[in-house]
Amino acid sequence: MALAPFWAGKSVKNVTEADCKAYLKHREKEGRSRSTVRRELSTMRAALNFARSRLTKVPDVWLPPETDPRPDWLTRDEFAAVLWKLWRQKRSRHAARLALCQFYTGSRPRTVGKTTRAKRRDGPWLDLDQEIWWRRGDDEKQTRKDRKPHRIPTRLLAHLRRWDRIYPDWEYVVEHTRHPGKPVLDIEKALTSACEKAGVRRITPHGIKHTAITLAIRAGMSIEDAAEYFSTSPETIRKTYWHHSPQHMERQAGMMGNLGRTDTHRNPRK
Repeated sequence: MALAPFWAGKSVKNVTEADCKAYLKHREKEGRSRSTVRRELSTMRAALNFARSRLTKVPDVWLPPETDPRPDWLTRDEFAAVLWKLWRQKRSRHAARLALCQFYTGSRPRTVGKTTRAKRRDGPWLDLDQEIWWRRGDDEKQTRKDRKPHRIPTRLLAHLRRWDRIYPDWEYVVEHTRHPGKPVLDIEKALTSACEKAGVRRITPHGIKHTAITLAIRAGMSIEDAAEYFSTSPETIRKTYWHHSPQHMERQAGMMGNLGRTDTHRNPRK
């Protein structure tokens, strides 16, 4: 959807460095970051490589330079304000439920949206008896984006069980009352509106995952525990989130605070 408005009507030969840079400027005018554009162009490159057997030549897709990850996130109070704005409007309560699930699981929005209440092998599902959220079905293909199961936090578990009682006919964990039997996969428009009404910076649905991980690290969660719970590699946790931890460089900062007070190096007497 992001690529089509610019590239529609063009041929493969138009995929040049100049055209890719023009696409970058086009998306930046729409308020998108370079990292977002890089990801979009990477998707196009993957599509062209997939069609390699049908093409005379696969063009080299120019990508913007990779930037250090600086994910957007909200404080707990900011997220609470956004969640309240979503819940106050009846038409956006489905978005509030999805956002709440993301906040306590740190899962990607589509993983939460596709989760069913009944056990299945072809997608994510809930086990409320064992209090486990299965992010991936047994028959689903393992991808680079790992989706390990995790224990459901107590506060979220209470909400899930209440929704189970109130809406016994729901197939998915979150459904829109006007679209029964269908998963809720896109809440970006409702979330953007809620952020504006709450007076906080705009955040995307994927940004709720960043919020969950950041707040967990700020609360003292270790790299190993965060990697296991959020199904995110320890390298990503260390590179992207660890500077938020109260333990981040704690020892080094203590040593720097005592510079000159203790000297472990002794020069030999001449």
